[in-house]
Amino acid sequence: MALVGGTLSGDPTVPVHRIAPIDRAEVGEITFLAAARYSHLLASTRASIVLVAPELAGSPDMERIGTRIVVARPHEAMLVLLPALYHLPEAVPGI
Repeated sequence: MALVGGTLSGDPTVPVHRIAPIDRAEVGEITFLAAARYSHLLASTRASIVLVAPELAGSPDMERIGTRIVVARPHEAMLVLLPALYHLPEAVPGI
């Protein structure tokens, strides 16, 4: 949560190792909900953490999500997480 700011609800120690789309997220993955038209996907996501926009945090299906972080801009929060979860390989000079 320190990376993205926001308000945490749930287990602050839940491990995540990948980012995934909300409709395909599994345990150990983080996803986001930024638009109401995707709220119905909360019912089936298995994501360990969901980053959610404040206006969607009260969605009825949000209660079944164990750990969620309410952030002002979920898309931007995911961009912050990308380098933390996916390290670029070291560039080796040469041809």
